[in-house]
Amino acid sequence: MFDTFHGKVALVTGGSIGIGRMIAEGLAVNGCKVYITSRKEDACLATAAELNEIAAGTGGEVIGFGSDLSVVEGCESAVEYISKHEDKLHILINNAGATVRARDARTARSDPPFALGGASPDRTHSR
Repeated sequence: MFDTFHGKVALVTGGSIGIGRMIAEGLAVNGCKVYITSRKEDACLATAAELNEIAAGTGGEVIGFGSDLSVVEGCESAVEYISKHEDKLHILINNAGATVRARDARTARSDPPFALGGASPDRTHSR
């Protein structure tokens, strides 16, 4: 257990699955109060419940809430939520991500993200 995180408050965006979940778990089992958020509030609440069981007895706690951080209003609602419950935020892990599709001006359609600057799977020419 690392005393470095004990009693600190953290926010992990994209914290309900994958790497974000692992980060949240690591912080919680080391005594940190961790807020997790994603666009799927039900997933955040379920993950928070699971992580609270894992972190039981460590002094850590996980609280889930939903917020769409891809839009300004979602960012503002996340700040408002945290501000209602905490005086300070010590740690911010910005793990939330969204796939952005590139626009191909020649075809006016979206290509898969991996096609940026290269050939897409349905075309043989490069840009």
